[in-house]
Amino acid sequence: MSKTYNYKIIVPLFLVILVSGCINGIGGGEETESQAIFVEELSVQPTQIYSGGTISARTTVRNSGNIPANIEVGEDGENVLTSYTPDLLNITDFSGRTTQNPETQTEYTLEPDESLTMQWELEQYDEDRIRFYEDDDASMTFRVPFEYSVDAFQQIQIKRNHSETPLTDLESRSSPGPLSVAVQTVGSSSDSGNNIFIDGDNKQVHLQLVNNNPEEGAHQGLMRIDTPEISTEGNIEIEEENDCEIPDEDELILHDDESTVISCDINLPEDVDIQEERSIRDEIRVSSDYEYVRTIGDRTITVDYRG
Repeated sequence: MSKTYNYKIIVPLFLVILVSGCINGIGGGEETESQAIFVEELSVQPTQIYSGGTISARTTVRNSGNIPANIEVGEDGENVLTSYTPDLLNITDFSGRTTQNPETQTEYTLEPDESLTMQWELEQYDEDRIRFYEDDDASMTFRVPFEYSVDAFQQIQIKRNHSETPLTDLESRSSPGPLSVAVQTVGSSSDSGNNIFIDGDNKQVHLQLVNNNPEEGAHQGLMRIDTPEISTEGNIEIEEENDCEIPDEDELILHDDESTVISCDINLPEDVDIQEERSIRDEIRVSSDYEYVRTIGDRTITVDYRG
């Protein structure tokens, strides 16, 4: 009877995992697009603030990937407008709307190609403070935390010996988005390809983790991922975390164009006899939820005091 084994790789908080393509040019699977967040608008008006004056900030972002994404904007959009000198300015109003939902919320789900527009009203409310900051520049920073899910799989075959017939329909897939998982098996002695093993091979699976969304200028992004889960159909098993090589925590926080690899051993369950079965087929599946935090821009306003 086929059984399902679910094993979690326990990784430090804020693991960043982003993968596209294949390791060392091998592995196949579907290509994925890296662009996932498009900034359609970012403006702050006016660019000079006086005592009792107001500032309007507005941004529109679009989910340009091809999977849905959640955005937790927080109360008053505080997860997006992350810096605005709060002892100088006070948020008096916040509104948000999507092309499908005109109501202001703390969290939105954007379908592919759907846009979210956010607007803030800020007021300079303290004459003593404006005098303290006179002739200085106040910075406002905008970031968008997109929450995605990713899944990938790689099918493999383990043969009793070289004479057994190799499978020709082994498949692999990585779901699209700024985070994708390239699953590559290594250690095969078969002439038929990396995903076909001979009994006795030192079988491993490598998960290449790459932030493949390089951006120039201020539009930088990083990935934070929940604990990934690896599962099989039960003809093979991937043992618990001490059989996986987990990189150090600082190597698992990936900024643009950085990468790392997680490696795990592949084993046969005790109740699977490859000599009796002659050949077995299985599928290695990886899934995780993750957060892609992208800095979409900084704006500067000049502080002036009119006494």
